[in-house]
Formats: sequence, C-alpha cells, structure tokens
Amino acid sequence: MKQNFSARTTALDDALGVGRCFDMTARDLTIGGRRARLWVVNGYAQESVLERIIAQWLAAPDLADMKTPDAFLRRFVTACDAAVCLKKEAAVLGVFSGKTLLVVDGWDGGILMDVKQFPTRSIEEPDTSRVLRGSHDGFVENLMQNAALLRRRIRDSRLTLERVQLDNRSHTDVVLCYMDGEADPDLLAEIRKKLENMQVGSIAMSQESVAEALSPRQFWNPFPKVRYTERPDVATACIMEGDVVVMVDNCYGEFVETMEPSDVGADMVVGSLIKNPGGGLAPIGGYICGTAECVERCAYRLSAPGLGQEVGANLGLLPSLYEGFFLAPNVVSGALKGAIFAANVYERLGFRVVPNGTESRHDIIQAVELGSAEGMLAFCRGIQAAAPVDSYVTPVPWAMPGYDAEVVMAAGAFVQGSSIELSADGPIREPYAVYFQGGLTWYHAKLGILMSLQKLVDAGLAKLPE
Repeated sequence: MKQNFSARTTALDDALGVGRCFDMTARDLTIGGRRARLWVVNGYAQESVLERIIAQWLAAPDLADMKTPDAFLRRFVTACDAAVCLKKEAAVLGVFSGKTLLVVDGWDGGILMDVKQFPTRSIEEPDTSRVLRGSHDGFVENLMQNAALLRRRIRDSRLTLERVQLDNRSHTDVVLCYMDGEADPDLLAEIRKKLENMQVGSIAMSQESVAEALSPRQFWNPFPKVRYTERPDVATACIMEGDVVVMVDNCYGEFVETMEPSDVGADMVVGSLIKNPGGGLAPIGGYICGTAECVERCAYRLSAPGLGQEVGANLGLLPSLYEGFFLAPNVVSGALKGAIFAANVYERLGFRVVPNGTESRHDIIQAVELGSAEGMLAFCRGIQAAAPVDSYVTPVPWAMPGYDAEVVMAAGAFVQGSSIELSADGPIREPYAVYFQGGLTWYHAKLGILMSLQKLVDAGLAKLPE
C-alpha cells in the first residue's frame, strides 16, 4: 500500500465493498493535521471502544514530526491487539475477520486493531449433551470464548492453542488445541499440512466439513475416527489425558490361543463370524467385544444414539450364530492341525513355510512359498478339487481391487467367503506364496493338503522322497 492517499483509500473502498455492502462502514478523519480513513464491519464493531479511541485521535497534537505508523501505534493506539499491516490483501482479510483498519496520509501501510465483538449466543448447556452433574456450559461459535473456556480448565503453560487459517474463500480460522510435549509432533505436522492444503470452498457444515476434508475418499467405516463434542469439559479431558483406544482385528486368531487380545489390554476386539467364531455355521455377520464403553459407542454408531443394542433385526439367524459359536473351538482346532500338517509336509519337501512346523501358532493361516506361478496354480487346483462345493472348477488368476498383481483363489464353501472352510489364495508375484487356511474338520484339512501336493507332483513341481 505505497500509493498516494486518495488512490490507496479508493482501492481499499473497492476491495472492501464500501457503498456496495450495507454493513461495511468507512469514515474519514483528521488526526493531528493528517487525513485518515477508518474501515470496520458494522456488525463486528464495539462502538463504545471505537468512540473512545477516535476521541483520543481527534485530540492528538500535530503529527508532522511522526515519521512512521509504528510510532503512532505506540503512542495513540490503546487496543491491546494491534499491529502495522503493509499488505493490502492482509489488511482486507483482517477487516473481513472483524478487525478495524486505519490508514493515515503520509505513511505506508495501515494499522489493524482487534476491537471486534462477534454476534454470538450465550454460553449454555448443549442440547445434545445434557448431564445431571458437573459443568453445564458449552462451546459457542466464537473462537476466543471457546479458547477462554479451555484456558479456564487447563491452567498449564503447555496448553497450546495454535491458529491455522484455511486457504479457501472463507479463510476460516481453525485452532489446534494440544498439550505441548504430549501430542505426537508428527501427527500435528500432518494435520497442519492437511489444513493448509484443504481444498474446500466452504465449511458451512463446520466440524463435519473439516473432518471430511482431513480424511477424504475413505471407505465407510462403522467405527468413528473423529469425535465431536460441544462440551468444554469433554474437550479438556481429551486434551489432558491423551487417551488411546486399542482396537484389534482378531480375524483368524479366535480360539487359537488360551488368551484373547482383551485379556492383555485391548479395548476393543472385532472380527468376522464367517471365520473362526462362526464355526462354519454362521452365514453372515461380525462381532464387537471389549470394554462396556467401547461396545456401547459402537452400538450407538451402528444403530442410533439412545437405541444402541436394544433394537435391530436378527433375520432369524441367532440360532445358527449361537450353534456356530458353540462348535467354533472344535472347528478351529481341526483347522489349526491342518495348518501344522501343511507346514511339516511342505517344509520336508524343501519349500519355505511361515510359520514353520515347530513355531507357536497365533492364527490358522499357513503360508507356503512355492517359487513360481505354476506352483501356486497347482496348489490351488488341489484345494479346489478337495472342496465340497464347486470341486470341478479350475482356479485362475484375476485382477482384484486392493492388489498390485493378479490373485488366485481356491474355495468351495457352503458359505461364500467363509475362510474357516477349506481355502487358499495369494497374489501372483514373488515370492509366490500361497496362504492356506481352514477346514471344517481335521480330516478335510488333511485331504486338501494331500490333494494340493498331488497336483504339484503331477505337474513335476514337487518330488516325493523315495
């Protein structure tokens, strides 16, 4: 802003919409013998404060010897939050953000003063989070008031309230609240970068828009990754405690060991009922178990707040689920024996297996590295031939979502997708490993392994000892 005074004020009038926007106020002043102009958004102005400041300016002595706006700022501006601004774009954004801009003839730049008072509702208890005991105040739409509500509760020098301004049309302020030294610095850096690069035209839906922009293009997940609250006491607890919830995907691991993840500290354990815990009888479904708080929150998320586990259609499947769960330990035992059998057979024939024949087991999956695509296809043909359903089908590789190579799969199951039933699969790439699992009985798992070996021998890819 280094033009002459008239050109500068005209340019600012045009950028701020003076005469075009009814709420944009501009006033000409004479301060210490110099021409000056002031801009403020009418709805933001604290008139009593501005009147007091302007009265002081009008009574100022001659400013002929005052060479810079910094000197005027130190002598005549009583607002606590005030600074010289040399860029037109920053000055315009400051006015739209609620600040008051003063430009004086003869000086470069202008002075931005924060004497705003946003229109806001009173601090009251959120309708969505009422409590019987404890604090009854809630956040409002004013960042400064919300910051004060947090400061009131956390009187610690490590509390950091870091402002990030979104680079969109609204230039909305977002504040990162965290305890310095406790928050993960890498995570903070990642969030800052995402906020600074957020490409959204508006955040009219407030926190929902920010959350969606921080984690774009994700598959739907029933477990919420973002927690919303209108209560400062809840936000304070999250900032202070830094709690981490441990969720374990326990697929293929149920009933393999004497202890489950929840026995050693996991807050939530999830898995599929068409794997181990369904015992081969569950036609569909999954499970969630863990702490009462985690299970309750998931139930509310998957149905509706206040309803949770009290409602929901079971489609008449509960007897099958219960019976499958009852039989599951015995079924998993047979599948585990099959995996150990496979490891010992293929290891003795010179193939690398993971885990090996003597290692401890934590799930029912057995990897066998066959060294070639032909070996993988032969192995899968044997598994398919031993299947009780579709045993006549020949498995062939095919492109599948989520893989960078074609995948071959073998399964002939009573329940489509059930991997507690005999199955094998793997991507056609080095080290050409096929992953074998399942078998509703030990005898069926053994038959599948022997059939896979027969196919390898027939293709000349494995040689039995004399």
